Amino acid sequence: MAHFWKPGTARPGSSIDRSTETESTIDPGAVQNALRGQTSIQAQRESLPIFAHRSELLYTIEKHPVVIVMGQTGSGKTTQLPQYLLEAGWAGSGAIAGAPKCIACTQPRRISAISIANRVAQEVGSVLGDEVGYTVRFEDLSHPTRTKIRYSVIMVDEAHERGAYTDLLLGLLKKIRRKRPELRLIISSATLEAQMLLDFFSENDTSSDPSTNFNGKKRKRQFSDDPEPAENHAQPEACIISLEGRSYPVDVAYMDNAPEDYVRAAVTTVWDIHRQESMPGDIMVFLTGREEIDTFLQMLADQLSESQASATQRAGRAGRTSPGKCFRLFPESVFKSLPVQTLPELARTDLSLPVLQLKALGVDNLARFEWLPPPPPTAMLIRALDYLAALGALDEFGRLTKPLGEQIAEMPMEPSLAKVMLESAKYRCGKEVLTIAAMTSVTSPFIIPDEGRSRAGAEGELERRKFVAEEGDHLTLLNVYNAFVNPRVGKQSAKWCSSHRLNFKALSRAVSIRGQLEKYMKRFKLPLESCGGDHTLIRKCLVSGLFRNAAKMQPDGSYRSSREQAVLHAHPSSVLFNRNPSTKWVIYNEVVETSKRFMRDLTVIDEDWLLELAPHYYEVKDKRGRH
Repeated sequence: MAHFWKPGTARPGSSIDRSTETESTIDPGAVQNALRGQTSIQAQRESLPIFAHRSELLYTIEKHPVVIVMGQTGSGKTTQLPQYLLEAGWAGSGAIAGAPKCIACTQPRRISAISIANRVAQEVGSVLGDEVGYTVRFEDLSHPTRTKIRYSVIMVDEAHERGAYTDLLLGLLKKIRRKRPELRLIISSATLEAQMLLDFFSENDTSSDPSTNFNGKKRKRQFSDDPEPAENHAQPEACIISLEGRSYPVDVAYMDNAPEDYVRAAVTTVWDIHRQESMPGDIMVFLTGREEIDTFLQMLADQLSESQASATQRAGRAGRTSPGKCFRLFPESVFKSLPVQTLPELARTDLSLPVLQLKALGVDNLARFEWLPPPPPTAMLIRALDYLAALGALDEFGRLTKPLGEQIAEMPMEPSLAKVMLESAKYRCGKEVLTIAAMTSVTSPFIIPDEGRSRAGAEGELERRKFVAEEGDHLTLLNVYNAFVNPRVGKQSAKWCSSHRLNFKALSRAVSIRGQLEKYMKRFKLPLESCGGDHTLIRKCLVSGLFRNAAKMQPDGSYRSSREQAVLHAHPSSVLFNRNPSTKWVIYNEVVETSKRFMRDLTVIDEDWLLELAPHYYEVKDKRGRH
C-alpha cells in the first residue's frame, strides 16, 4: 500500500524533495534565478482549482482502487494529479512495498502526450526523459530502466472521447486488476460518460453509494480520520469525484445558414472578430485536421463538431481565463440535430489492429472480453477476424500464427503494411518497402498551398511533378525520400527542401522511423535487398498486404471498392487525382471522409494480382467483376 498522509497531517518526504549528499560550488545568482522560476511555477500550480482538493483526492485514491475524476476544462487534473501522486510516494525507488514503481498517464493524441510530459517535467524540475518522460509511436523519451517495472497507478485521461485504444485499455485494466487488486486506476471523463464508467468498474460490487463530490459546496461522502474502512462497511471498488474548473461565461453565436465554404467562412469570421471585438485575447479555430488546415479542403459541419458534447467542450476553451465568445459556423438547428455524445471509435473504425493486439495479449475469446458499452458491432469484429485470417495472421482457430502473426502483431503499424514489409524478402525489395512504410507514417512531404490555386500553390505543384511516378503515390513518396537522402542531391538539407516545396520536418522524421523499422527487419532476420528500380516487384509486394484495399475506376471517374462496392474517390493530394489509371485498378492505404469518401496513397495494380496474391480473399464472380 502507498505511503499516504491523511488531510491535515504532515506530508512525508519523497524523492523529489530530498537533497543530494554531493556538494558543489554553486553560483548564488543562478540559485536566485532558479528559485524565482520555481516560485513562479509553484504559484501557478497553487492557483489551479484542483489544488484546493489535493488532500481529499489523495485520500480517495488511497481508499478506492478506481477513481473517476470529472473535471472541467482548466481544473489542472491532467498535469497536477500525477505530481500529487509522485509527491505522496506512489512512485519512486522503494516507495511502495519496498519495490520501485511508476505512474503511467495515457493521452489520446501524440502531441498531448509530448506537451504534457514537457510541462510536468518543468514543474517537477526534472530533465525530460529521467523522472518524467513519454513514449509515443516511433519515439521513446523515457528512462531505460524505470519503465521496466510495475506501475502503481495508471491514469487514463480524456476517457470520454471514447478512442479505440482508450476503450481497449480500460477493458484490459479491468481484467488486470483481478490479478493486481492493489493497482490504482484514475480515469478522467466528462459527466455523461462518468456513470457508465462507474457501472463498468463496479460490476459485482455491492458496496454503498460510491458518489463523491468535491465542488466546494457538497460532499456525498464524508472523510473519517481513520484511514481504514470501518468493520462491515466495505469501501466500493470505484467512485466518482467532481472537480471545479476554472471557467468563465461563454457567449455562443450561430450562423443563420450553413456556408458553402467553411474554411473561407472561418477566415472571414476571424477577421471580423479582429476588427470589431474590443476584448483582448487569442482566437482559436477548430478544423477537421492538419491536412485540411494546410490544404484548405472542403469540410462538413458534422465533422467540425461530431457531437453536442464535443462542441460544448470546445466552446469551453473560450472561457478558461476570461469571459469569451464562441462562433459556430453552422445554424443552431444543426447543433440540436447532432448526437449528444460522439460514437465510440471502436464502433466506427476498422478493428483489425485492435483485434490483433488483443490476440497478442492472449485474449483469444473476443466474445468474453469485457468491452466498454456499447461493445463493437459483431459484424465489424467478424470482418476484422476475416481479414486477419486472409492476411495469414490468424489460424483457423482464431489464434496468432507463428511466426507471421506474431511478427505482424509486434510491428508498430497497421497489419496490412506490416505484412507488406514481411513479404518484401520474397520480392527482393526490402529497402524500397521500408522507405514506403516510413513515408506513409508521416504527414505529406509536399507543401502545396491553396491546392495549387494560388501562385505559390502552382509553384508547389510544379515542384511535386519532378518526383511523380506514373504508378502512383507510394512510388512517388519513394522518389522524394531517395532524393532527400541522396548525398549528391538533397543531402537531408532544409534548404533543399525549401527550394523544392518539401516538408523538411516530415522527411527528417521519416528517416528516423525508417531506422526504427529497419531494426524489426533485422530482428526477424529479413534481408534488406533492393529491387533496383523494378516497380512491378514493389507494386506486387504492396498488393500482398493491401489486397483488401482495392478499387476499380468507373466511367464517371469515381471508384468502387472491390468487395463492398462502396463509392470512393481519389484524394485531391494524390498524383492519380483526375487521372485515369492504365489498368483501372488501384490499391490504397486508407479512406478518409470529408465531403466525399477519399482514398489516400494510391498505386496502380493489375487486376490479376488480386487473385494471384489473395485467392483466399477473392474469387471470380463473373467476367465483369469480383466480390
